[in-house]
Amino acid sequence: MENSLTPEKPEPVGSHNSSGAYSDFIENRAYWLLPVLLCLIITAISLKWYFFQIDTNFKALAIEDGRVIFQMVENARLWNARHGGVYVVITDETTPNPYLEVKDRDVVTTNGMKLTLVNPAYMTRQMSEVLMERNSIMFHITSLKPIRPQNSPDTWESAALRDFEGGITEKSEMFENSVFRYMAPLRVKDACLKCHQNQGYKVGDIRGGISVTVPVDVLYSTVKKQKIALSLLHIMVFLSISAMILLFMSKIRSQWLKLRHAKVEQDSVVELRTREIRETNEQLTIEINERRHTEEILSESETKYRSLIQSVQDGIISTDENGVIISFNRGAEAIFGYKEADLTGKHAAELIPSRLQDTYKRAVQMLQLLGDSYFAGKRLEFEGHRKDGTEFPCEVSIASWKIKEDRFYVAIVRDITERKHMENQISASLHEKEVLLREIHHRVKNNMQIITSLLNLQNRYLKDQKDIDIFTETKNRIKAMSLVHEKLYQSETLSKIDFNDYVRNLALGLFRSYGVSERKINLKVDVPSISFVIDTVISCGLVINELISNSIKYAFPDISINDSQPPEREIGISLHIPDDGTDSYKLLVWDNGVGIPQESELAEHKSLGLQLVHSIVENQLQGQVIVERKSGTKFILVFKENIYKQRL
Repeated sequence: MENSLTPEKPEPVGSHNSSGAYSDFIENRAYWLLPVLLCLIITAISLKWYFFQIDTNFKALAIEDGRVIFQMVENARLWNARHGGVYVVITDETTPNPYLEVKDRDVVTTNGMKLTLVNPAYMTRQMSEVLMERNSIMFHITSLKPIRPQNSPDTWESAALRDFEGGITEKSEMFENSVFRYMAPLRVKDACLKCHQNQGYKVGDIRGGISVTVPVDVLYSTVKKQKIALSLLHIMVFLSISAMILLFMSKIRSQWLKLRHAKVEQDSVVELRTREIRETNEQLTIEINERRHTEEILSESETKYRSLIQSVQDGIISTDENGVIISFNRGAEAIFGYKEADLTGKHAAELIPSRLQDTYKRAVQMLQLLGDSYFAGKRLEFEGHRKDGTEFPCEVSIASWKIKEDRFYVAIVRDITERKHMENQISASLHEKEVLLREIHHRVKNNMQIITSLLNLQNRYLKDQKDIDIFTETKNRIKAMSLVHEKLYQSETLSKIDFNDYVRNLALGLFRSYGVSERKINLKVDVPSISFVIDTVISCGLVINELISNSIKYAFPDISINDSQPPEREIGISLHIPDDGTDSYKLLVWDNGVGIPQESELAEHKSLGLQLVHSIVENQLQGQVIVERKSGTKFILVFKENIYKQRL
C-alpha cells in the first residue's frame, strides 16, 4: 500500500540552494549593502592608489629639485676648480679665507684694488647664503674630515656620508611634509687635489658631500588640495554608483516579486489539482502506520503492565463492573494465599469476611452509583479474608477505567497488620508517658504548695517587716512557678500553656497576696491567645511577678485603705506578636505611678527583684530590657520567637 504513493519529482541538486540564496539576496534589503560595500572598497583602493601616486610624484619632484640644485652647485664648483679659483674684491661679506693655504691667496692690482682668491668651498658657502636669502634654500658642504670646523656634518649628514662610503649614490628624506633634505657625495677630481692632496685624497675618492635643504610647505599645500579634491571626487562617484546600485536592486526586486507571485499562483493551481490524490494517499498511509504503531504500543504496554503488576508487592486485583475477578497479581497471591487461577472468574466477595459482606455490598452500590470519584484519593481500611480463614487489616485504593461501554475496576490492597501493631504500641507508649508527665507536674505543684505553706508558717514568727517582705516575695515567686505546673496538669496538652490565662491568674494572685483590690488599682491585661512552652512561661512569669510586685509596692505611695474613689491607678500587662516579618515578641509591663529614679540602671540596681529581671531576660530569654519613665514606668521585654520551639 505504501508503494502505491506517487513520489514527488526531485529537484536538481543544488537548484533549491542556489535559488534560495538568490531569492534571499533579492528580497532582503540588508544584502544590498554587499555590492555597496564592494563599491566602497574599490573606491577606497582607488583613492589610496591616487594618494600613493601623488605622494610618489611629490617626493620625486622634491628629489629632482634637490638634484638640480646639487648639480648647479657642483658645476659651479667644477668651473671654479678648473680655473684655479676666482679672485674677488675683499669686502665685509667676502673676507680672505683663513683655511686656504696657497701662494698668492691675496693680491693687489696695479690700481691698488685688494683681491682674495675664492676656492670652490668658499664659493659654495657664498652661493648658499644668496639662495637662503632669496629662496629660503640652504645647502651645506660637509665632510667627515672637514678643514673648516663649520663644515662638520650634523647627525643626518653623518649617516648619509657613511652610506655614501658604502656605495649609496644619494640620500633624501621628508620632514613633517614641510622640509625636504637631499644630499649627494662629492668625489675628488684632478682640480681638487690642489687644496686637498695633503689630506690623503686621490682622484675618485669621496671627500664629502653637499646637503640641500628645500622648503616644500607650499608644494605640500598644493598636494593636500589635490588630495581633498580627489577625495571629494571619489565620494561623489561612490555615492552615485551606490545610488545606481540600490535603484537597480529595487527594480530587480520588484520584478522578482512579480515573478514569484506568478509562480506561487501557478503552483497553487497545480497543487489544487493534485491535492485530493495526495491527501488520500497520505491519509491512507497515516492510518496504516497508526494502526501498526497502536498495535505495537498496545503489545508493549500490555507486556510492561503485566511485568509491573507482577513485580509490585501490594496486591492488585482487577474486576469487571459486576465484581468478577479478571486478574490477580503475585502481591495479591502473597497477601491472600490464593493463586491467580483459583480466583479468576470468581467474585471478589470471597476475599471479604462473611460478617462484612453487607458492608461490602453497600460499598459496591455506592461505587456503581457515584463512580470512582467517590473513592478518588481515599485509602479505605478494610478487613481481608485469607485462604486459610484468618482475617487481617488492609488498606484499599480503588480506581476504574472504561473500554467502550464496559467499565472495569482495580483495587490496590496493602496488608497493614504490622503498621496497626506499631500504631497500637506507639499509642500505648504515648498514653503511659502522658500519665507519667501529668503525675510529675501534679507532684511538682504539690511540693511547691508545701514549700509555700512552710513559708507561711515561718512568716508568722517574723517580726521585722523587711524579713516579712522578703518571705512574701519568695512565696510569690514560688507561686508563679507553681501556677505553671498547675496549668500544665489541667491542660489537655502537656507541652504548652495558654499564656493569656496564666498571666491573668498570676496578676490576680499577686493583687490578693498584697491585699490590693481592683477597686484601688485597675489591672489591664492585653495578652492574645497564644501558647508557649514551659521554660518560656516560667521565665516570663518570674519577670512579671517581680515587675508587678514592684508596681504594687512602690508605684502608688498615696494609696490608702479607705480609698473608695474610682481608681486612676493602672498596672498593665500586654504582649505584642510580631507582624512585621521579624520573630521578636514584646512583653510590656507598666504602671502610671511615680516611676523609678532617672539615674537607676536595671543591671546595677540594688533591688534583688530588678537584678533578677535583668538576669532572666538576658540569660534565659536571650533578650533585652528597655525602660521608659514617661508617665510612670514601662518595662519592654524583647525576645526572639525561637525561644518557644518545643523540645523533643
